[in-house]
Amino acid sequence: MHKGGLTIRDLPSQWMDLMDIALEKEKERKILKGLDYGAAVTDARRAQKLFSAVKEATHVVLHIREGNEEQNPHLEVSRRMERLPRETLRLYGVFLPLTIILLSMTFLLPAGGIEVWGMRACILFFLVFPIIYRQRLRLNIAHDCSYRRETDGMSVIEIDQLPEKQFISYVAHEYAHHVFYSKYGDLNDSWVKKGWCRLVQWAVVNYFYGREGNPAYLGHVLEQIAGELKCACEMVAMSLRMGLPGPLRRIRTPYSTNSLAAFLTGKPLFDVRRHAVHSVGTARFFLAAKKWGIDEALKNPRRVVEEALHAS
Repeated sequence: MHKGGLTIRDLPSQWMDLMDIALEKEKERKILKGLDYGAAVTDARRAQKLFSAVKEATHVVLHIREGNEEQNPHLEVSRRMERLPRETLRLYGVFLPLTIILLSMTFLLPAGGIEVWGMRACILFFLVFPIIYRQRLRLNIAHDCSYRRETDGMSVIEIDQLPEKQFISYVAHEYAHHVFYSKYGDLNDSWVKKGWCRLVQWAVVNYFYGREGNPAYLGHVLEQIAGELKCACEMVAMSLRMGLPGPLRRIRTPYSTNSLAAFLTGKPLFDVRRHAVHSVGTARFFLAAKKWGIDEALKNPRRVVEEALHAS
């Protein structure tokens, strides 16, 4: 297991805790029903207002005094999501005539049995493909939110026109990267950044949930956290040469590890190595939050790193 990961040495003491946290987050996610994530954020003014609210909430949960932070990052709202309906119609402009032509050709064949009907079923899949493609592209665009620092020192958060509650969740994570850079820039391991920012994101959406009582704030991040904790549990189970318990195996993730399944369902494939880094970070910081409390885990990421190095 790589540096900072969950190793056999600190198991099974944390193994049970990790499984408990993963199942707890999945239970919280499954309770949420019929969530309304709000309208897509298409207006630049609205985007800036939401960003200001996220910044204020982040400062509250991290106890940052006004004036003690770096200059705000620039928020760029891209417009790829609004082009999806047009691109879907364009695909149907190609696949619909093709489906009609190919289906017509099957009726010219001699009255057939299962082979002909199987061929027709395959042809009809062309009508479903644009919807699958749209679903995959939508998920890829949503997950393409990023934080970067330019050579001139300017920092940028790039995000698309996501539904409001999802927009807030993503911006909270990316703004956390900005805060991490200014406060803990010497902590270079990717798992530390990813884990700390995920915990900040969780604290921020809980702040909004506590203030407004709308569970839609929690839906998006719970899906991410549960999936990453499941991945961490899988890595630990592999280290211990044991199977993953059934309830953990049934945790739903927004990704697919199987190319055929991804093609048929529209779930995007993912970078296994990158996902593993995210998962180790999330596991480490949520374990720390369970052990010391969320405030201490957020205030002292170096303590999380020291414990991880000691365990390794």
